[in-house]
Amino acid sequence: MIRAGTLSRLLAAAALTVAVPAFADHGDGHYPASRGDVVRGFRPIDRVGANAIRFSSAPALGGRGVVVELAEQPDGSAAGTVTYLLGHPHEGWKRASPVPLALLPAEWRKLRTDVDAALLKREPAASRADGSLFLCTDGPGYLTERQSAGGTFWVSGFCGDHPNDGIAKAFNALLVEHFASF
Repeated sequence: MIRAGTLSRLLAAAALTVAVPAFADHGDGHYPASRGDVVRGFRPIDRVGANAIRFSSAPALGGRGVVVELAEQPDGSAAGTVTYLLGHPHEGWKRASPVPLALLPAEWRKLRTDVDAALLKREPAASRADGSLFLCTDGPGYLTERQSAGGTFWVSGFCGDHPNDGIAKAFNALLVEHFASF
């Protein structure tokens, strides 16, 4: 007979072993897209523009994803595309036709400022001051890539106080504002 405490520990361990972890990482230069990444097949961020942001979201267990690419224009505005995808990291992603997105100079400055401020936070540590660990399993698979005069930088991940959580909220608000009647 299995005791109640033992059973709950076994069930918790089983749940963690079948969960798909959402990897978090960051780096300078081009994002090293792997086979199942939603951005695989998109052009490198430096080819999007000299001052550009790409944000993508794709569930680790499959479903709907999105890739938003924006680049600054000579007049201070931004232009780019929103591409919706459907699929799974192991089975591939099917892309819808890109939808154009244009931001006024003030919108672009605000988004750029929000993204740059979030990226300065860097990724939070998994271990906490009290010695505990912060563990995230499946999640949205956020990736932010930034191209600017300072170079190319990317950060992947989500969960807790991750920079991509705030970036995702900023992009979500932007897309709702621009495509509310879409």
